[in-house]
Amino acid sequence: MLSISFKIVEPKRFDLYIEDIICGEDEAIVRIEHGAICKADLRYYLGARDERTLGFKYPMSLLHEAIGTIVLDKTNKFKVGDRVVLVPNIVPKNNNKCLNCVCNIPELGENYCPNAKFSSSNYNGFGREYVNYPVTNLIKIPDNVESKIAVFLELISVTIAAYRRVQLNGDETIAIWGPSWEDKIVNQVVGEVARSVLGGYNAEVLPMKRNEVAESLDRLIKEKVAERSKQAVVVESVQLKEIVLPEKIKEQIEKVQIANQEAERVRYEVQRAKQEAEKRAALATGEAEAKRIEAQGRADAVAIEAKAQSAANKVIAESLTSNLLQMQQIEVQGKFNEALRENKDAKIFLTPGGSTPNIWVDTKDKNRDTVVNQK
Repeated sequence: MLSISFKIVEPKRFDLYIEDIICGEDEAIVRIEHGAICKADLRYYLGARDERTLGFKYPMSLLHEAIGTIVLDKTNKFKVGDRVVLVPNIVPKNNNKCLNCVCNIPELGENYCPNAKFSSSNYNGFGREYVNYPVTNLIKIPDNVESKIAVFLELISVTIAAYRRVQLNGDETIAIWGPSWEDKIVNQVVGEVARSVLGGYNAEVLPMKRNEVAESLDRLIKEKVAERSKQAVVVESVQLKEIVLPEKIKEQIEKVQIANQEAERVRYEVQRAKQEAEKRAALATGEAEAKRIEAQGRADAVAIEAKAQSAANKVIAESLTSNLLQMQQIEVQGKFNEALRENKDAKIFLTPGGSTPNIWVDTKDKNRDTVVNQK
């Protein structure tokens, strides 16, 4: 059966090979479906090994983590179409027994067999279209395990072997490879939410908005973690211990605060000056209004007095009837006659205007005769 394979022949260079594969009696033919790249593969690809070692390795198909589908199985252990994991460590056996005693040591096992063939190391890896492979190195994948998870089963087996070798009690942590669920879900959400929430505030107001920020973080982190984990992770509470700002930001905030205080002082001075000006204007307006009212009062008093005098004159004029005037004339004539009796030599002058004398003058001039002019 012809199969295409990709072999690295020198750093960063692959050549295409067409190979005729034959299925042995204890083998099955597997079509490679998924593979994972290990750092060891990268070292061969980049040429990050000494030249002597690379000289022994090239040309070689890479990849030792892979899963595939059964195409043919002469042992009838698997059915056509079964998904299987390919165990990369092939140990030579006689009647299914290892020829080296090291394989029987629990702490070591087959991984340390000196005669083992390891794919993508001293044996062609799974960077091929089809491979003929011992059925003893094939493990059926359960239907409920996704292929993208199953392809890492070789890595999991290494972890289990290390766990067995160091004889842990079961509750210790050796190390963590890759991001944990906290890193992939909680930490990422916290970072995203924190950037989103804090980005909505100016740095100088953050200390004053602490409670508001804490409430937003608590609510949004709970919502996002539940959404991203599909309700698998529940965050009970989020506590904001403190808001730590870089020193440069702190310095900038202090400058802004000083500038704000100065601006506030200037606004206060301007407001006070405005109020003083308004006060002076109000006083001036009040004084002017008082003077205007006083002047108006005097003018009104004069007008009222004039009006009253005019009314009085009118009343007097209306009261001077002809009879009253005649009585007045008789009274004056009486006074005139009385004056003549007392001073017969007096000179009397009557001004025009009727028979009633307006002016009389006493004089003792004996050289002149009494003259009386009457109309």
